[in-house]
Amino acid sequence: MVPPLARQPDRCRALLLCCILGAPACALNFGTDPVGAPDAWGDPDAVDAAEAADDLLDAPLDGEAFEDVLDGDVVEEDPYNPFEPIPKVSEDLLTFVRALPIVSDPSTFSTPGTTRRSNWVGLLDHILSGEYDEAATEARTLNLELRVVDDSVSGRPFIVLWDASRAEGIYVFDPFPVNPLIIEVPYPMSDSGTLDEGVEILRQVPGWVLAVAGATRCTMTTTVSCDGTTLSCSSSPASFRISDVAHSTALVFHLVHRFLDDRDSSAITLQLQGQADATGARVIISDGTALQDVSSISVLLRNSLSDALRPGFPSYADSVRSCNAPADVGTFTSDCNATNVQGRWTNGSLDPCNTPASAPTDRFLALELDSAMRASEVFDAVAAALATLFE
Repeated sequence: MVPPLARQPDRCRALLLCCILGAPACALNFGTDPVGAPDAWGDPDAVDAAEAADDLLDAPLDGEAFEDVLDGDVVEEDPYNPFEPIPKVSEDLLTFVRALPIVSDPSTFSTPGTTRRSNWVGLLDHILSGEYDEAATEARTLNLELRVVDDSVSGRPFIVLWDASRAEGIYVFDPFPVNPLIIEVPYPMSDSGTLDEGVEILRQVPGWVLAVAGATRCTMTTTVSCDGTTLSCSSSPASFRISDVAHSTALVFHLVHRFLDDRDSSAITLQLQGQADATGARVIISDGTALQDVSSISVLLRNSLSDALRPGFPSYADSVRSCNAPADVGTFTSDCNATNVQGRWTNGSLDPCNTPASAPTDRFLALELDSAMRASEVFDAVAAALATLFE
């Protein structure tokens, strides 16, 4: 009897081709890549592989080669791994990221010098360009850890970069991004739940990059000369500390923000923070300014988030405020992140430490969330609201 596969010569040829050329060729032929090959694979040779595929499929498949396919002689080859030589693990992405170090010990904290900053830029460029050999080499040079995490929840791979010795942060990259969303978690320890929410938003929107501070904001006693004061680390208003990533331009966290922001002019940054507003506002959203504009991106998100919350959490839906909505003036207490250095940079200030942005660009959002909005039951609604910004 003729084996069933033998009655499908075109499919047989395609299977043989997959074994020879690897997974990208299969994605090109069968459409299994959800984002689109070849660019999403970070493989500049994938187009050549596809052209070679056409030639091979046109060529006759002799009986010996056909038998090799049936006998499994060819399929024993290792599958194509676009991330080599980055080590790979399979785990829940949130569990993996939660286990990474976020320090409060001043002895483990340092600011990068000129050479290290330059090397960081090179590393980021390699990762985002799909140059994973170079990225692995640069990470070792900087004494950083680099892994590919096959997320058991979403079924997608993520590239995770972190520093275990200098508190420079944790950075998670979606190598097949759908939306240019940069998610930042500046206070993962004091603002509990923001790390979990950041990971879930990255999965669901889906986003581009998640950036998490590597140290608590009060780790260092050294202060910066940037605008503004805070009660976060003292009982009376004091200058921001150098370890406060949202108010310090000297850190890798801000360097990564600048690099990503400059790399894609369509990117939107979402910064997740906690708050305990005395008026009962559950969410206070700003575009990095306190300027009132009914067309501001923060007003759009306020409306979308209220709509997303209303079916399951109607009382929450009526407690979302925007710093930029004239109707919300006087209904909350917040500085609207007007001194946030990432917000200032994205909004066009070339000296974000000391110079406010003159106008918003609608590319920065700060979400100040109360404890109820940092709970898993509302993550779906937040992600759904954010996704509307990219429709």
